[in-house]
Amino acid sequence: MTTNTGSVICTSHHRWWRHSYPKFFRYGSSAFVTRPVVTKLLLCEVQRFTMIKRLIQTVNNHPNTSCVWLGLYGYSRRFSSMMPTISVNPKIGRADQPVCIQVSKLPPLTPFTVRSHLIGEKGHKFEAHGHYTASTDGEVHLDKHPSIGGTYTGIEPMGLFWSMVQSPGQMTGIRYVKLDVTQPSRIDLSLYPGYLGIDELQDTTPVTTTSIERVFMDEHMERFEVKAGRVRGMIIKPKGRGPFPGIIDLYGTAGGLMEMRASLLANYGYAVLALAFCGYQDLPEMFLQIDLDYFEESINWFTDQDFVMPGGIGTIGLSKGGEIAVAMATYFPEKVKAVVSINGAHMHTYSAMKFRGQTLPYTGYETTKLIVKDGNASCLELVDDPVEQAVFDFSRVKAEMLWIAAGDDLNWKSQFYAEEAVKILKTLNMSNYQYLYYPEAGHLIEPSNTPFCALSYHKLLGLNLLWGGKAKAHTRAQEDSWKRILQFFQKKLQLSSKI
Repeated sequence: MTTNTGSVICTSHHRWWRHSYPKFFRYGSSAFVTRPVVTKLLLCEVQRFTMIKRLIQTVNNHPNTSCVWLGLYGYSRRFSSMMPTISVNPKIGRADQPVCIQVSKLPPLTPFTVRSHLIGEKGHKFEAHGHYTASTDGEVHLDKHPSIGGTYTGIEPMGLFWSMVQSPGQMTGIRYVKLDVTQPSRIDLSLYPGYLGIDELQDTTPVTTTSIERVFMDEHMERFEVKAGRVRGMIIKPKGRGPFPGIIDLYGTAGGLMEMRASLLANYGYAVLALAFCGYQDLPEMFLQIDLDYFEESINWFTDQDFVMPGGIGTIGLSKGGEIAVAMATYFPEKVKAVVSINGAHMHTYSAMKFRGQTLPYTGYETTKLIVKDGNASCLELVDDPVEQAVFDFSRVKAEMLWIAAGDDLNWKSQFYAEEAVKILKTLNMSNYQYLYYPEAGHLIEPSNTPFCALSYHKLLGLNLLWGGKAKAHTRAQEDSWKRILQFFQKKLQLSSKI
């Protein structure tokens, strides 16, 4: 390959160029391949942005224009006003709220990659990236300009967050979960020349990097552990005596204690009990061993606290947690006045639950119906057809209900369960419900900006479990449903502050 008169080829960390052009001179960390007359011109005019623009336009059609991009900035590193910048507003903000990202001082009309990267508490790495082209003014606004490639495409202001995937070199099936909500997540945003893929990004030095923090508990919140009788969990609430509207937050069959959604809810003025029910401390290891008496004890303890506003609480749950949230509204109607079921069932499923000495009817499952392909499992057909006696007695429910269902749920038939519940409520002439349906969302509908998760390891199955969903549509479902959930609780629990 040869260079034409007037062209400039600049490289940094590109072995291919070094082998192709053995005769070059170095300046700092950059390498220049040029005809002497162009080199002289560059050295004389590098401080003038208009000259750089002309040089870039000259080689804009070159197959390695990105090398020019990096070389020019490698040379002009001493001119701080020439260095590209990444601006984020706010740099410290709540994890469920959007940010504005702007890249400035770029060579006009050149390609570049913006990358986000974070390391979780267990050392797991996640990242996202988008491919952009600088405007004639050398700027890109992520809320105005489209990404044409990477982990997301189109105009996506928060694409660098919701499209995060595992970084290469890790075991598959790792789901992003914020474990320590008392500490913000630090996310590095970096800029690279050219359109780079995820593998190339691992070994390429960025032109510039800035760090931001995503907060789950702000400075006005407090958190303390709950060990009361059998009840195990975590209280997250605003500082002070209150009282505050109360919410019990539950997750699914994987067990453990999840505080991510609870902490975000608490920021809006609620006292939230993130309630564990299996696989945590001295609780039963598996969800098949739980009983309804445990949830009665939990709700009685919570509503007896002075910091919880009297008159009824809210419950919210995902998957099996959604089923339990509705069960609490059914069996303890005087205690619950607002319930949110996210891809939950309208009946007792999987195993018999005991309540005050009696065994409750349930809809069972058959392990032979588990679908496994390429090491990934789907539980879509696992649960048997509904047993009529196992369906909740909705005539007992006094709470307002918000049913949320996904049309591409591969975990179980959440759309069917929600629509069966709606049919029963209509038959009973009840109007205390809302139904939100998202056709292309998957099972794990979380708060806004949470990275989309198509599959993750389930410790009870010992396999990666498929959750379903189309990334962009699922993200839209998270944005819309989270807004609706906040509005629902604000209205039904009579929170004074406007959301």
